Amino acid sequence: MYSTLLLASFRPPDGFLEHERMRVWNGTLEAFREQGYEGLVRFAVAPDEPERDVHFPVFIEAGDELEIFAANGRVVWRGTIAPAKPRLWDRRHRSDGLWSETRQAGVSYRNWMDWFNHDPPLRARLTRPV
Repeated sequence: MYSTLLLASFRPPDGFLEHERMRVWNGTLEAFREQGYEGLVRFAVAPDEPERDVHFPVFIEAGDELEIFAANGRVVWRGTIAPAKPRLWDRRHRSDGLWSETRQAGVSYRNWMDWFNHDPPLRARLTRPV
């Protein structure tokens, strides 16, 4: 009975519940190639600090919030992930021959691929609702 009263009177600090509903990873963008240059390409963030329950890399999913930063710290792009199919003429416009089955809606295919294949990798913050 005593423990029930304690739990009933517990009030979490302000912002506690909002924090618990989001996961945030800071790291670098990565285009994960399933099989060298000929397989599927998936987009991910390689986190700076490993967590024991996270497998690397953290693949970007529809509904995630992503911020991409230039080398000088300026925000290059910020938005909610909404995958879209590239148009037919988008696929092979890269000199290195890389292509992907998806891109971000509202972003040119060329920019999306360039950001994830930048050397050195661009910094990013990925936020995912839990």
